[in-house]
This record gives sequence, C-alpha cells and structure tokens, in this order.
Amino acid sequence: MISVFHFLPHFKGKGFGFEAASKLLETSFSELGLKKISAITTKENVASQKLIIKLGSYISPLFVYRMRM
Repeated sequence: MISVFHFLPHFKGKGFGFEAASKLLETSFSELGLKKISAITTKENVASQKLIIKLGSYISPLFVYRMRM
C-alpha cells in the first residue's frame, strides 16, 4: 500500500497532485505490471474525489472502511 498526497495549503489547486498521481499510475502499470489500483478517501475529501475522477477512475459509494485506533 502506498499512502501519499498531502499538500500544504499554498500548494493546493496547482496540479501537483494530478502530476504526481499520473506518474504513479504510469509507473505502476507499465514498469511494475500492476493490473488494478484502488484509491481510498473520505466522503468529506472532495478534492481527492475530484482527483480520482480526473485520473479516469470512479467513486464507489458502497465501500465503507472503518479503522480503529
């Protein structure tokens, strides 16, 4: 599992997340041979949801993830 994409406020909205995620996907599929990649975000994180859609994926409303700490 790779956990990435946290940007300081003054870097948000400048396309860095898209560029980083695009390269990560490209490398994962072409060089690592992965067939499927999943992204997890919260329903409140609209920016990440928009990024996931912009990258060509979709949001599944049926997935619920619970973590106990």
